[in-house]
Amino acid sequence: MKHVRKMIVGVVFSLICGGMMMTVEAVEQTISDPSGDVYYLPGDGGDVQMNIATQPDIDIVAVSYETASDFVTISVMVLGDIRVSLQYLYYGEYMSADALYQFTYKNGTINAMVETDDSKLPVDTDVQIHGNTVGVTFALATADTSLVELYAYGHYYPEYLEDPVQMMMGSKYIDTTEDSDADVDPNGGSSDTQVPDGNTPGFEFSLLIMMILVVGLIWKKKK
Repeated sequence: MKHVRKMIVGVVFSLICGGMMMTVEAVEQTISDPSGDVYYLPGDGGDVQMNIATQPDIDIVAVSYETASDFVTISVMVLGDIRVSLQYLYYGEYMSADALYQFTYKNGTINAMVETDDSKLPVDTDVQIHGNTVGVTFALATADTSLVELYAYGHYYPEYLEDPVQMMMGSKYIDTTEDSDADVDPNGGSSDTQVPDGNTPGFEFSLLIMMILVVGLIWKKKK
């Protein structure tokens, strides 16, 4: 009988711990960016053209990050489509309190970097392209998943040059979000924090009380 009681308590304790762990893992933050705000930067030093609405494939409308288990995914969404071309480049960045995750995506190639207080290293990542969104998944470098900064940009180079440096110095269309934190989007966008079901305040305490009551009822019946 004592063995059965210990087994029941052990199972319930595992459920309690598992439930509490699941409630703190998933966080999602999305920051929107206005459309029609692409600008043209001529390579010859001419006048910058603002508020261009004819480049939807780099016109960023949202940037987000989502944590789940031991991973974080940064997603950049444009008004048009994500283009696989040497003339298009996409960049996404998420900064927590103690780590920086960043990527560039160009012509089907992903370059990703994670920087902490101890290191700054290129990393292997998983990339997903879904129409107008490029998402890149990193292994979490630290346990902290708070939001300090969320940022993205897109570039389109109308003239392809063999020398990548010359092409970057040449004319280009650009759309960028401002450096944005959890509270303010200086570029006129809005932020929306979503907490998955089961992660509502007080859920851990309610779960604990429920499990304690279950143990009490089982214990009473065994007497």
